[in-house]
Amino acid sequence: EAIYKAIDNVSKSSFLRGQNNRGWIATFDWVFLPNNFVKVLEGNYLDKDTTAKITDDINRRVEALYGGVGRD
Repeated sequence: EAIYKAIDNVSKSSFLRGQNNRGWIATFDWVFLPNNFVKVLEGNYLDKDTTAKITDDINRRVEALYGGVGRD
């Protein structure tokens, strides 16, 4: 499951797909280096609009599950 998620995250990253000032593209080997894999999996390279959508989705799900529990 983590491998599929990492691959999906690469597809959502302009930077890793070569849209950067050097034209560098992340290779399969680069993505699966242990330190890089964790960063890709965590979403460190996601485009900002993708990250915002994911954060909003997480917040909606937490609110749906827990409502106002634990709030002052």
